[in-house]
Amino acid sequence: MTLEKTHGAGWLYGWTAGLAVLSVISSMCITLAIEVIFLLPIYPTMDLWTGVLIGGAVPALLATPMIFALLRLLQKLRHLNVRMRQIAMTDDLTGLLNRRAFMDRAGDKNGRIAEGVGLLLIDVDRFKLINDTFGHASGDMVLVRTAETIREWAGEGSLVARLGGEEFVVLCSSVEAGDTLAIAERIRQEVESGRMLFADHIDVETINIGVACARQGETVNSLLIRADNALYAAKAAGRNRVVPCKEAPPVLNPAEASMPRPPAGQSEPSGCESQLAG
Repeated sequence: MTLEKTHGAGWLYGWTAGLAVLSVISSMCITLAIEVIFLLPIYPTMDLWTGVLIGGAVPALLATPMIFALLRLLQKLRHLNVRMRQIAMTDDLTGLLNRRAFMDRAGDKNGRIAEGVGLLLIDVDRFKLINDTFGHASGDMVLVRTAETIREWAGEGSLVARLGGEEFVVLCSSVEAGDTLAIAERIRQEVESGRMLFADHIDVETINIGVACARQGETVNSLLIRADNALYAAKAAGRNRVVPCKEAPPVLNPAEASMPRPPAGQSEPSGCESQLAG
């Protein structure tokens, strides 16, 4: 079917009627497959786009600058989509991954994480005191510096993110358990060796790090909980230290619940400790 836009007094009526016919054709299942071509030697831009949106094919469009404008628009939209995805995954202040992006990337589609992968949960000491005493700008400076140090010393291939507030996480997927603890200690030392200038006051920044290593079939959430327990132990022990997890892992599924447990009085090694012992 061809809808031809001709010159003369009646062209406007014919064009409007043609669009109406095309609208009906494209709305009915029985006629949806009918091909409609617009022949438009001269056309107002709005009429052309109206026809295209209804469903007409406009060969003349290929010979006009409009196709290039459309391609530029599509390219711009693709760039904007990429940028929006980056913004959605990135912490604005530090440039690290945010919590959502970390959780999406850390595990498989079921949230499981590979056995032996080490996780560092890092918390800045006295951060609330820094904010309250020297202001939020100083607090932001501490977070940015901490993020830079963690990123520099986390090791190649590690996943580094800011979980929120003054808490950071590192997933060391390509190192041994002993190396995970070594990385944690190196990060702690590098942060401590720096000096922070708050107004006219020079201070030392310190951090605590809880370390946990994934067991077979463990989820990212479970690994984070065990690392958080180790982090709590680091704070309770006096701060500015690295502490590996010690508690037995939670039961992950009914099949694991039926596995034999160690005899009474004999503790089962867990987390990084068991792997370091090996």
